[in-house]
Amino acid sequence: IYLLYMLNWIATCKQKPNDIKMTPPELAKNCINITPFKEGDTLMDGFRGSGSFYNNYPANVNKLWCEIEEGKDFFKCEDSYDWFLTNPAFSLITPTLQHACKYARKGIGILIGSMNMTPKRLEILQDNGFSITHLHYATVTGWLGVTIFIVAERNKNNIITYDRAPHKMPGKEGEDFKAKLKTYNKNYIRKSLHK
Repeated sequence: IYLLYMLNWIATCKQKPNDIKMTPPELAKNCINITPFKEGDTLMDGFRGSGSFYNNYPANVNKLWCEIEEGKDFFKCEDSYDWFLTNPAFSLITPTLQHACKYARKGIGILIGSMNMTPKRLEILQDNGFSITHLHYATVTGWLGVTIFIVAERNKNNIITYDRAPHKMPGKEGEDFKAKLKTYNKNYIRKSLHK
């Protein structure tokens, strides 16, 4: 029963409507102000949506955009730009980073869920010459959890380190934790099914 519950929950979370989360314009402005682009740089909003980022890019930069709903697919765009700056579709974070790394000359600024910046995604940035230079946390009512705006720049020092290999809990602590978690999950599912 637990497995079916989790599979259903995962399928629900991966539906496309969760990808359509429009950024509050004030948050987009904050993110833009944090990003160290220069006058004359070209900025790409690969997921324009309602334009919270794109419409707030300053007048002294060149602006590019893509929006699948308007027939301009970011993943088919091969234009180079200085900065990729957007709120990407949450189910497409990994391929978005991979694609942006090919065409961004100076940096990437993305707004994602804080739990979505994984070691694998950090490696994508680092393997392509980008380092995270700024993190900005925000909360948006109606979005799942805390959101983070990440600025990654080419040829800069990384402010984040990580261990890719998992570490084991010391001694018997890991086994005790697994037993407690199993009991908790069994009780949680039982309560959920009886509501």
